[in-house]
Amino acid sequence: MTIRRFYEAMFLVDSNWATTNWQETLDTVTNVVQRYDGKIRRIEKWGDRKLAYPIRIERTVHRRGTYLLLALELPTGAPNQILHDLQLDPRFLRTLTQVRRDDEIDKIFDVFPAMESLKRRRDGEELPEADEVVAEAEGEGR
Repeated sequence: MTIRRFYEAMFLVDSNWATTNWQETLDTVTNVVQRYDGKIRRIEKWGDRKLAYPIRIERTVHRRGTYLLLALELPTGAPNQILHDLQLDPRFLRTLTQVRRDDEIDKIFDVFPAMESLKRRRDGEELPEADEVVAEAEGEGR
């Protein structure tokens, strides 16, 4: 019996590809995960963002990217293989995985949308600090 663990994964993908071919993006991620006997527990699109610095891959300079947050259940050796496969695909600009406990996975998805609801300052309007938003989200039983 193989040991399975839970992982949080963040993928930064080419925003042109993710915007025009969203279903293909999901299918690519799903196929790679399933190839190594993994399961996607949850996936969330964070949207298209301007990158802090340009990323050059195969003579293409990427200034924007689309972030995907995933909760995965994988056999212990699978994360390295999945990351290797995705790094060979030029549409995946960056990948990151982290081991998580089962009970932490849902909390990650509950807190981040609250942080994402913070809007940029407009017209001098004061916005709550990220810590206040997170505390409010946790207080609501999310």
